[in-house]
Parts: sequence; C-alpha cells; structure tokens
Amino acid sequence: MKKFLPLSLVFILCTSIVIAHVEKKRCEICSGSGTVACMTCGGRGTTYRTTRDGKRQSIRCETCTGTGRRTCTACGGQGWEFVNAPKTYEPLPPPPSREPHRYNCATCNGRGTVQCPSCRNSGYGAGKQMCNSCLGLGYRLLNILTAEKETCTACNGTGARPCSKCNGTARMDCQSCNGVGYFEER
Repeated sequence: MKKFLPLSLVFILCTSIVIAHVEKKRCEICSGSGTVACMTCGGRGTTYRTTRDGKRQSIRCETCTGTGRRTCTACGGQGWEFVNAPKTYEPLPPPPSREPHRYNCATCNGRGTVQCPSCRNSGYGAGKQMCNSCLGLGYRLLNILTAEKETCTACNGTGARPCSKCNGTARMDCQSCNGVGYFEER
C-alpha cells in the first residue's frame, strides 16, 4: 500500500503537467453549448407517422427523447476541445433521409381494394347481386293460375343485376388504409 501512494502521486502530477500544456478552445460544432440539434426530428422534438386511417400523427422523437437536442459528438458534450490533442471522435454521420418509410396495408395487402362484402358470397358471380324485381328468377309471373310469365326487364332474364355497393366491380376501397394501400411513417 505504501508503494502505491507515491506512484499515484506521480501519475497525477504527470497528467496535470500534460493537461496544463494542452490548449482548450470552444467547440466549433456546438458553439460551446455541448449539444446539437437532433438530425432525426430537425430539432423539433417530434416526428410524424401515418395512422391506419391515413392521417398524420405527431409523435415524440425517439432519438432525442423529445428534447430536440443531442450530445455533441465532437466535444463529447463538454463544449470545448483540446487544440494540441489529436481528435478522437468519429465524424458526424450523414443526416437521415427524409424519405418516409412505407409499409403495405395488411388488410388489402397493398392493393388498396378488398372484395366487396355485399356480392362476394351472393352466388350470382363477382359484382352481381340478386335482382329485387324478380327475386333472382329472371321472370315475373303475370297470372298465378295460368303460370303465365314474362322476362324480367330489370335484369334481362338473368336473375342478377350489378351490385349496388361496388357498382359491379366486385372490389371496394380498403377501409383500413382509405384505398391507398400503404402507410407512411417518418
């Protein structure tokens, strides 16, 4: 223990001599504040994401925890640098791209449309429903006793008419993504 004390004093003296000969200057990157603007949110403290209904929603920036500032990597947050000392920090990373991250809607698999729920199981084919005038028979009875009938003019005798919900296309806009097919997140 007695040998350790003189060695520690020598170390402290040598360190203080080295530090005394090193000049300090204000950090040029952070202007001496020790912090820089967050590159992810641009110093706002919030970013945006697109919700399932297609609206932009403001959320707290995870990179800077909502403060809008990050520790300066040039000076390690001290606000000053050694002039004579070699630089030991990494160069600043390039700013993140401002391109929003897109991911497909899981409901429509990125198509923007889904099968029409009104006509998909109607039994009359895609985009068709039962004709209300003839109740899907294709004809109307004129006389019950004689079984006289005429071809239905509403459906031209097919018993089916175009679906009123999807206008005969058999597809409707996806309600989850409002027909866009994807969500954006910044």
